[in-house]
Amino acid sequence: MLRRVPTTSPFVYAGEDYLFWLELSKLTSKIAFSDLCECIYGEGVNIFAGSGWGTEKSLDRLHHEIKYKKALPRLFRLNEVQLNANQKSIKALRKSFVADLVHRLRNRLPVRAQLLANQLKVDPPAVFPIYSLDDCNSSQAIALQSFPTRCH
Repeated sequence: MLRRVPTTSPFVYAGEDYLFWLELSKLTSKIAFSDLCECIYGEGVNIFAGSGWGTEKSLDRLHHEIKYKKALPRLFRLNEVQLNANQKSIKALRKSFVADLVHRLRNRLPVRAQLLANQLKVDPPAVFPIYSLDDCNSSQAIALQSFPTRCH
């Protein structure tokens, strides 16, 4: 039986459930998997509801996901494959953050200055990126192409 349930904060909007299980796994050297239903979570609140791309909550979700992904190598020992996969995830999240931000600015939707300040502290490349449109998926490229910019 566990004597202590691990908790990690300040991850409150993305990754806290994964971090819980990762921390729990550090308490033992043996982990078993089963396809039997031995635990029932029940109903809860889906904090990701209403936070899809382009919604008011999407930048918050992306900020917290980037924060969580960037913390993983500090909190856990990752092998090279895991580090590479994590970096790939961070890169994709950055692109989504920029595309979402451009979408909000282009459509004159509100962007909280505090969120941008927080993101700048956590991950400056997500606020001031340099991307080629070739690196973006189609919806991101459309958002970026439609934003008036000057390139020299």
